[in-house]
Amino acid sequence: MWSILMSVFLAALSALSNPADAVAVIGISAGVNNATGERPFRHDINELYMSGPAWDLFILSLREFQQVDQNDPLSYYQVAGIHGLPQAPWDGVVGQGASPGYCVHGAATFPTWHRPYVALFEQILWTHAQSIAQDYPLSQRDSYVTAAQSLRMPYWDAFNSPTLPLAASSPNITVNGPNGTRTFDNPLYKYTFHANEGGNRFPADNWLSQFPWTVRHWDSANQQSNIIEVNAELEHQYDAVLPLIYKLFASETDYTKMSCTTSSGNSIENVHNLVHNAVGGNGHMTDTVIAAFDPIFWLHHTNVDRLFAMWQAINPQSYVVPTTNTVGNYAVPKGFVETADSSLLPFHSDNGTRFWSSNGVRSIRTFGYAYQDVMDWNTNQSTLAGNVRANINRLYAPTVTTRQPRRYSSASNTEPPGAHTESSHMTSTLRSNESERQWTIAVQVRRSAHQSPFLIDFFIGTPPSSPSAWSTAGNLVGSHAQFIASNLDLTHLDGSQSALSHGEVSLTHCLLSNVERGALADLEPDSVIPFLTRSLNWRARDMEGCELDLGSLAGLSIAVGSQIVRAAKIPDGFPTYDEMEMYANVTAGRPGGWERRAA
Repeated sequence: MWSILMSVFLAALSALSNPADAVAVIGISAGVNNATGERPFRHDINELYMSGPAWDLFILSLREFQQVDQNDPLSYYQVAGIHGLPQAPWDGVVGQGASPGYCVHGAATFPTWHRPYVALFEQILWTHAQSIAQDYPLSQRDSYVTAAQSLRMPYWDAFNSPTLPLAASSPNITVNGPNGTRTFDNPLYKYTFHANEGGNRFPADNWLSQFPWTVRHWDSANQQSNIIEVNAELEHQYDAVLPLIYKLFASETDYTKMSCTTSSGNSIENVHNLVHNAVGGNGHMTDTVIAAFDPIFWLHHTNVDRLFAMWQAINPQSYVVPTTNTVGNYAVPKGFVETADSSLLPFHSDNGTRFWSSNGVRSIRTFGYAYQDVMDWNTNQSTLAGNVRANINRLYAPTVTTRQPRRYSSASNTEPPGAHTESSHMTSTLRSNESERQWTIAVQVRRSAHQSPFLIDFFIGTPPSSPSAWSTAGNLVGSHAQFIASNLDLTHLDGSQSALSHGEVSLTHCLLSNVERGALADLEPDSVIPFLTRSLNWRARDMEGCELDLGSLAGLSIAVGSQIVRAAKIPDGFPTYDEMEMYANVTAGRPGGWERRAA
């Protein structure tokens, strides 16, 4: 069997239609100081917004990019399609797998595969900007040409700014163009498929095939994306996810565990998944095979690359080791052992003879960009790591109150006496990242346990009766997001045998809230275990707002644990996390409840 899989994989590598015409993903050299290594920044979208020439060029270039004929390999449509549908060869690489798209999920190369993918997008965007800048009148041309040279893809840090960027929230946008002020459809708000070039070409069984453009939390009553609902979901997840981001940086030093959901509960892929599902709802961002058509995908994945670069700066010695890909995709068969030298298909590093590998994309210098949080020139490794740790502490472990909590009242029959949660932004206010004991829900479930994306929501007390209200419930603790393709054929893909997916949801913020209210004495196990045993509940729902039977989710295991966190010993250092202690009796006896097994 293994020889057959290898033959298929090698066939995919060799199936190049016109190698000499391949797209070389080489990044951008303009604006790079070859002597010092200084490179233009990928900026926070909220800082770039309305900032002048760079902002104007970014929007105009993205708009022009989206208007390119969908049959062009360098069109927005085809570049987005690399990630999934319409399951077609790109740049001559013919896939052999049953899964749509070349995208890597649930595998150790998740961070490295997406690096050249975003670099390709950025490279094309930059090329559009160069020609647009030349069209400005002479009085403005120099400033726009200069801005075009250093233009890079911006990022949206949903873990620090848990609402959609204002720039991506309005159907229309106004910029200064070569012919003066212009207002047009906002290319960050949606992508419109070209009806005269085949439309979206999605299979009819994907319900989003009926839409001529991308949507987020589609409101059928008002026939529009519901941006208010997007922001409400993001804000309600903030307190449960921020401690995970910080712990990922502070305690995870192993690349494999950091990389993906099949390796560890607290991975960069795990927190990334939650943003996809919160933004998409019943729309495109929630489905792996069509998510990249939503323009917000590119801002989100630029940030994922930024987080990866920050992690690399403080863990330079740990990287890709031989790991079995238990998921597979359009080009890589399930069961293939990936190494740091394995090809990241379909991205060529030249005009057709070589592909990028994880080793090849290890440094962000390769593609000619930088992040302000990872300034790696005119410094040494030790100083760089210290600077990045300081940035992480500033961004994800605030030591002062930076946001005010939003308090939600709940009906008396929805939570136990005295129990309470507060939804938005308690982590900063209650300083849960500084708590000496952190509490976590550990989740395990088969990746394809259901035929479409789903979430497992956790509550203190009884959830609202309607699943559509769970994502913004006053007693919501947080959620585990399963970011997969829709309409999986489970008759051919045995969900009970698919890869196990792991995740974590932080409990500390809601427990601290109850300590503050007097419902809990402290965060010690003697107080917390009885409280959670009687008050912690969980439910599962699909992205249409329908409740799922917990018993039907193969491999589901819900556990609660805590760990002691010891203060950093040096300025701008990280705390140390003791080993997690699990408590079987909190969830035992309920659907998915974890039971301690004898060694």
